[in-house]
Amino acid sequence: MIVLIPLSSLVFTILLIFATLNDSPDRLWFKLMACAHFVVLGLGAFVYADPTMREYGILLGLVLSFLGDLFLALRRRSKNYFMLGIAFFTFAQFAYLSIYPWTSFQHPVFVIAFTLQILTLWAFSQKGVLELPHKILPFLILYDFALVAMVSFTSGLYSFEPNPVTLLRLVSSSAFFLSDSILFMVYFIKPKKKARIVAYLFLYHVAQTLIALSLWY
Repeated sequence: MIVLIPLSSLVFTILLIFATLNDSPDRLWFKLMACAHFVVLGLGAFVYADPTMREYGILLGLVLSFLGDLFLALRRRSKNYFMLGIAFFTFAQFAYLSIYPWTSFQHPVFVIAFTLQILTLWAFSQKGVLELPHKILPFLILYDFALVAMVSFTSGLYSFEPNPVTLLRLVSSSAFFLSDSILFMVYFIKPKKKARIVAYLFLYHVAQTLIALSLWY
């Protein structure tokens, strides 16, 4: 079971990538099926493995992420769905953060990662290719703080306790960081490039699968 679910998730992720690139009407269903895998993987861990009570934060994050995926997939039907998607993903990141002790927070990692993002954003704005609505900027900043904090916590925890679980969570948070950085470019940097779409979808599903898989160890 623990092997079949990630393999099935990979298959549906590939199908989703092709459906997205071809703007297929079946894209929503492939998206939901692909995302359902990491929720099932997380739920399965609480049935067949023995996660701690604190790790329920990961399961909550997986469910909230699924809802975020659903509303972002429906964003063309209403602008409100886009905001709901961001909200659910923000709550998901804070749910993930809830499992980490404050002592594992790495301030240098946070400062470096956030500074790199600001410099990249400034570079795109100087080129005149940035199309970022100001009204959603505060929500994106809040989400980004949580995202960068995840990398800071997981890198600190791995440095203190190097083991398969902390490694999976470090790789997962790094994949989240890269995926959402690329997704930002897909949404707000013109022109939209297919390579970015492939990269963010693949990295995102890898990130969610790995953090769900970490519950099994």
